[in-house]
Amino acid sequence: MPAEASIRLRPLPRPRRDGRERRRQRSESAAEAIVLALAAAARRASLDAVVVCDDQGMLVAASPCDFDLDPVAAIAPIVGRGKVAAHVRRGDAVRPMRVEPVEVGPELLYVAAIGGDGRGRAREAKWGAAAARRILG
Repeated sequence: MPAEASIRLRPLPRPRRDGRERRRQRSESAAEAIVLALAAAARRASLDAVVVCDDQGMLVAASPCDFDLDPVAAIAPIVGRGKVAAHVRRGDAVRPMRVEPVEVGPELLYVAAIGGDGRGRAREAKWGAAAARRILG
C-alpha cells in the first residue's frame, strides 16, 4: 500500500502593516509599561482606577488617580477569592469593583478595576490581567 503524501497548505495572507506602532506610548521598563497599560485600561472604560496587587494585598502597580490605592490593594485579594462584596466606598459614593486573579510566573496577582459600568469594568479587569501577565511575566 503506497504511503499517502501529506497535504501542504499555503499560509493565509497576512494584513499589511504600515510599520506604525498601534500603542501611542510604550516603554522598555516593565514598571513604566504596566503603569501605561493600566492607565490606558482606566481611560478606555472611564474607570476610577485599575490596580495590580500581590496575594498579600501589597500594591504592585496602578493607573494614576487622585486617591490612595493602598486600601484597594489590601482588599483586592479577599474580593478575588470571593470572601467579601466587591465595592469601594469613596466619600459618600459606593464604587463597584471587579477583581481578576492572574498567575505571573510563580506569583498570584490580582487586578482590580474600580468604578465605571459593569461591562467596561469586567472587560478592562480581564485586559489588565492579560497585560500584567505579558509585561510582568
